[in-house]
Amino acid sequence: MAQTVPTLSEYAAAVGELVLHLRDEGSILSSMDQHLLATWWEAGYPLETTLRVMRDTGERLKRRKRPPRGLPLTAMKKAVEREGARALSRGAASLVGRAVDGRAAGAALLTFAIAEIRADVRDEPLGRRALLGRAAQSLMAAAEDDSTTAFVVLLAVSRCYYDGLFAIQPSVERDRIRTGVIQELGVALHRMAPDAVDSTVSELIRRRLRASDPVLDAQRLEEGSRA
Repeated sequence: MAQTVPTLSEYAAAVGELVLHLRDEGSILSSMDQHLLATWWEAGYPLETTLRVMRDTGERLKRRKRPPRGLPLTAMKKAVEREGARALSRGAASLVGRAVDGRAAGAALLTFAIAEIRADVRDEPLGRRALLGRAAQSLMAAAEDDSTTAFVVLLAVSRCYYDGLFAIQPSVERDRIRTGVIQELGVALHRMAPDAVDSTVSELIRRRLRASDPVLDAQRLEEGSRA
């Protein structure tokens, strides 16, 4: 299957999902982040390459004793541009093998995730199964398309699921979870830019729900699909 060329908005959405996964606080793409990803898109760097290098570089930076705060895209710029330029210089013909491998791994990930969802029949809180059903439909639709960015597709579906899961919690439980997240942030909350506070709290809520209900934990599913 030929790999389609993403629009700038599609490219930015995929990068944004991965950034949300990698960063510990704040999911808002800064103006510099947006400028960089637009530059990469205009240069023609394959999205699969950009995402792969961002993920490898971001995870390596996070293992440092003092990682760059907020993992800005500027910290990944050299690696992305080096590998993006290499991908372009090799040409489309030499990328066929990598694309085939990427699609195979992506298809395996989506297939495994769908199977895990179908095997989970718990409907607590009420409405959880309906959320999982919608997640499965989204993943099945993605499996029919190019699968080289399957991990990021799964991240997006996972985010929607955990947002929905939070919404169907009893109000008392929602308040308890949100209060716990805010207490966990402590003084760090006051050091954040105002536009990053809401996104950080929302992401930490998702992570709490994912820890207690890992059915759509993308990292876990990826490891399971490789077993």
